[in-house]
Amino acid sequence: MVEKASETDTNLILIDELNDFSSHSLQLVESSRREVLLLSKTLDPALYNNESFYQAILDFARKDRNVRVKILVKDIQPVVEQGHGLLTLARRLSSKIEIRKLLSKSQKDSITYLIGDRKHLLYMHEDQIYNGFINYEAAQESKSLTDEFTYLWDTHSELDPTLRTMLL
Repeated sequence: MVEKASETDTNLILIDELNDFSSHSLQLVESSRREVLLLSKTLDPALYNNESFYQAILDFARKDRNVRVKILVKDIQPVVEQGHGLLTLARRLSSKIEIRKLLSKSQKDSITYLIGDRKHLLYMHEDQIYNGFINYEAAQESKSLTDEFTYLWDTHSELDPTLRTMLL
């Protein structure tokens, strides 16, 4: 299936293909001005470990001294063991990009979302199963997910020692 506008909300676009998620994740980062939040179970390499997304995050981080990228990952082990461009970038730009390990399991353990400036929302119902939606005017939905993200970030996450750079 290709992208399809929702019948109930003209700003909501239903998507169910990797290519659509990939292009919208780039567009979301590029259209954001201040903050990008990413919650993911595995930091899906097909979506987030490629040159295009790496470059979009790098360009975003260089936009302004006040921009922030916060990434919560539920299963950090594959990211560390297999390597990941966003991990490399977070180590290089640690004042702007931070990755933390999510400690708690939630009822919605497999959802993934990307939020830009508390109004752009890319939502995947289940990690690595490309079915969800994009809404560039989702301030209300983004607010509740941003609040949830902030709560998880502040109280149920840690900077895992394996994510730090080891300088020898």
